Amino acid sequence: MGITSDFIRQLLGKGPAGRAKPLPRSTVEHDSVDEMVFGNYADDSPRFRRLAVDEAPKIAPDVQVPDPPDFTTATPEEIKAWQSAARKAQVAKDNAPPYDAWEDLTRDMFYSYHHPREPEVADIDKVDPAVRHHAKIASKMMAEDDHADARNMTRDNPTLAAMATMAAVKVLRGALEDEMVEQARQSEEFERARDKAESAMDQLESMRQQARDLRQNGQPIPGALVQDIRDAVTTKREAVNQVQAAVDAIPKPLTLDAHKAIEAAVAAAKETAENAQGVPGFGQGFGDGEPRYDSPEQALTIADMWANNETLRAVATLYGRMDKHIRFQRAKRVVGGADEIVDLKFGDDLRRVLPTELGALADEDYEDDFYMRFLASEILVYDTVGDENAGKGPIILVGDESGTMSGERNVWLKAMACCLLNICRREKRDFAYVGFSGANSNHQFLFPAKQALGAQDVVDMASHFYGGGTVPIGGIARAVKIMEEREFKKADIVIVGDGQASFGDEDRRLRDAMLAKGVRFHGIGIPSVFGYLKDYAGEHSVAVHDFELENPSEATAHLATHIT
Repeated sequence: MGITSDFIRQLLGKGPAGRAKPLPRSTVEHDSVDEMVFGNYADDSPRFRRLAVDEAPKIAPDVQVPDPPDFTTATPEEIKAWQSAARKAQVAKDNAPPYDAWEDLTRDMFYSYHHPREPEVADIDKVDPAVRHHAKIASKMMAEDDHADARNMTRDNPTLAAMATMAAVKVLRGALEDEMVEQARQSEEFERARDKAESAMDQLESMRQQARDLRQNGQPIPGALVQDIRDAVTTKREAVNQVQAAVDAIPKPLTLDAHKAIEAAVAAAKETAENAQGVPGFGQGFGDGEPRYDSPEQALTIADMWANNETLRAVATLYGRMDKHIRFQRAKRVVGGADEIVDLKFGDDLRRVLPTELGALADEDYEDDFYMRFLASEILVYDTVGDENAGKGPIILVGDESGTMSGERNVWLKAMACCLLNICRREKRDFAYVGFSGANSNHQFLFPAKQALGAQDVVDMASHFYGGGTVPIGGIARAVKIMEEREFKKADIVIVGDGQASFGDEDRRLRDAMLAKGVRFHGIGIPSVFGYLKDYAGEHSVAVHDFELENPSEATAHLATHIT
């Protein structure tokens, strides 16, 4: 079937009002959210834009570098001719234009990873011929198990989808210059033929309009213009025929090497997604949903640094398992909340005193005993939890970075720091991290709620480790200094460590002074609670091995419900 002028204008999207819409240049199903997210990353993340938009592969023309002659027998003229041909071929490759449809391809890759449902690939006859081979690439990619595995992590996750896309297009970029260069050349040839046809059509239309204007004004049409119109009609037909030939040649089948290149791209995307999954989702915490980063570039910066650090990947994995349970307990299991009775305990809260205890007041023989036990906080009361939100005060985590905390223990420490930082960002609370080791080895990272989150600060906090001895009071004193100098006056102090240090008189004085000011200490022992942790935090101590990461546990509930 012959190609029509209307079809060419449809391809260009320049037809008159009322004509068919231009054929789409995307081959993968998507929605407006996918488009918006891709646009955000392309506009606001230089690293994503560089790979997905700016650094398009160069498609060299089909110019072969001639084989060198036998220099032992070749004449000077033959050698000179070979050198000239080789130079021309190399210049042609060096000056090759960038691939016009590169952004269309990277969009398709992003949509395939980000779309919430498994997206369908469009019929090649229903898309712009310049991108028809993209449908074959997308179909091959989405048929791979690695793509399905990656989508379990990347769908509706902008950062992971962007990282998977970047990993995939790095491989596809090289493939379009090598294994799929013929497909890319077809696309470029079609684009050139289409541009030539459009130019010829525009020129012909301009001449015809000139002739119409002359006729409307009662003026004769010059013979030269008539001949120019005839020549333009011939030129247009030739250009249209070239477009028809270019369309008929598309798409060229993918070679075995092209299939292998696509498989490598999918494998790279999956590996990247796996390395980056579980990266803490810190952000400004606006609204009721998940926190958001300040920008797509910040999100990619944090995710990239975490994904390429083995220790941080371990922290991210543990954080991902721990965070969801602490957040659940934080929101739903608040001590003294909306009165769901879960246990009995000794206390002095008359609002929750047992009826049997109140009955003692009616008996003169037991009345004095009741008041004595009340003053000593030893009457039986209901222990309750509820659905209220927990307090909103600051949190300072004091982490043991001594030599005995190396390896897995340090991973637990940093995962806990990330969980508490995430809680603070979500609840718009100040957070500080203090790491300590020997007497003069301590440092701090401050994350005020009203300030943007520093990507490098998060990574530095999670990756820093001293080694060496254990002197907890240096870290505690640093936390106290933060409370005195900054807006952390009502902070809770959470101490995380293995407890392998002594608790001396100076520790006791510092602890008692803080307790007198209403500061609460919490201890998380790795692997269990003993030593200085118990002395500082008392009953507000939990052992890390009590954290059940498959189901909410008493340890996660205790930590979540008692902080501030």
